[in-house]
Amino acid sequence: MNKLLLILAVALLAIGCIQRYSEDEVTENSGITVFKTGGTPVTGIVYDEYENGQLWQQLNYEDGGREHTWISLYSKGS
Repeated sequence: MNKLLLILAVALLAIGCIQRYSEDEVTENSGITVFKTGGTPVTGIVYDEYENGQLWQQLNYEDGGREHTWISLYSKGS
């Protein structure tokens, strides 16, 4: 039981540590998505919003490469 609680706690901490970055903070360089300041490859979630502030898209990156999981929404939020 203690091992199960430990595994659950570590998993929740890992999920909570995922960083989110605005699309304005990153750029693409030779097919790799990097931060505009520093040029290091992006690991985490990059999001973009409509002008009204609603989420437009959210993409997952690992070491500058896009992962398979992404979300894209219509301007009405669906």
